[in-house]
Amino acid sequence: MKRLLLAAAALVAFSSAAFADGPAGQSFDVVSGETASTVTFSADGTFTHMAGEVIAQGAYTYADGELCLTGADADAETMCGAWTGMEIGDSVVSTDFSTDGAEVTITRVS
Repeated sequence: MKRLLLAAAALVAFSSAAFADGPAGQSFDVVSGETASTVTFSADGTFTHMAGEVIAQGAYTYADGELCLTGADADAETMCGAWTGMEIGDSVVSTDFSTDGAEVTITRVS
């Protein structure tokens, strides 16, 4: 789950269209190996990461073109990166935010 949480941050580094408000109101499907999940960013600065019955939550900040994600767990790391947004249907593949170097595919779904 930690790998998927960190993988969600990969969407900030490999995208194309600029969005002034960061990811607020947007959802992304994240696939890592055979594990699929969805990350949804709310306007109140929180995100929800759902994988089957497992739900992880955290907070995000967006300022000056940088998006930072922090999981709700006490030992959660904060991951930050430049935010340039994604159009609905756009996908990226990254290993940069994977804790074990595995490829993660991120697709904006809303």
